Amino acid sequence: MKIRFLAIAQREVDDAVRWYDDQIAGLGQEFLDELDRAVRRAAAWPTSCPRSNMECVAACWHVFRMD
Repeated sequence: MKIRFLAIAQREVDDAVRWYDDQIAGLGQEFLDELDRAVRRAAAWPTSCPRSNMECVAACWHVFRMD
């Protein structure tokens, strides 16, 4: 399965990384790591995630939270 991020989604990821890093140094990287795992799972098992249309698969991922 080919994975691509729309430009708006990439901007949201970048904003989220900055926000998490502002909260706790290094948390942005943890967020990216969790996002990477979710994307890899969606690529490996695309039918396990909901589809909003023929081109968009919503990745199922663990809740990212600040501990």
